[in-house]
Amino acid sequence: MRHRTLLLIAAVTGLLACACGGTEAERLHRAAMREYLDPIRPGYEGRNPFWNAFATKFIYAPAFGFEPVENAVKYRFTVSHLGTSMVESPRYRKDAPTEDPEPRRVLGPGVPTGRSWSFEADSPQQSLAPVWNDIPAGRVRVTAEGLDASGRVLGKAGEREFLRDFPFRPPYNGNVRPYAEAARMAALYIHELPAIRRWLTAAEPDMTYRHNTYACKIVGATIQLEVLVAKLLPAHRE
Repeated sequence: MRHRTLLLIAAVTGLLACACGGTEAERLHRAAMREYLDPIRPGYEGRNPFWNAFATKFIYAPAFGFEPVENAVKYRFTVSHLGTSMVESPRYRKDAPTEDPEPRRVLGPGVPTGRSWSFEADSPQQSLAPVWNDIPAGRVRVTAEGLDASGRVLGKAGEREFLRDFPFRPPYNGNVRPYAEAARMAALYIHELPAIRRWLTAAEPDMTYRHNTYACKIVGATIQLEVLVAKLLPAHRE
């Protein structure tokens, strides 16, 4: 899976860099849509648990660890579209210091739009691959119900709400500056953030920085970023 993803990223990068035509763009789009039907680390493989217990959005068709319903012989999955309304992020607080000049907006809970997709499967842990590429981006609710042989509902195996994220769909606008220059500008911007500069004098992360929700990951990413800055921008090496 990682190998295929890296190949896709390389293909996308090549597409943007050489401004390939629409035919090539559509070929890459179709290849990406096929890959999206393969769930990432589904627990039903028995090699690992379901990794997405707390995930809130998906590009690849998800599979969930829904529990079997007693006496059920099959399961009906129903995916309901809840729209794309935007609301202020609950993480944003006006009374707390923040480096964000404006509130961050996220997809709201939404209400059913009347659009839904359904299919039946032998297991409550079936991925949503049968209908995944039919579902437009937006917030959705998936419900899995256990059925008897006559199709009568015996109970609910599980339910989740999440964002069906935007897929790769070229063509995109051309770049406004060379990509190497854009990367250097982005690296220098992060390098100058107060939360990053704090490490010069502090031994603990700045928890007013919203991305420090996972501080251990940010520490590792910060080290990688600073090494990159030292290589690309020698004036900032020290």
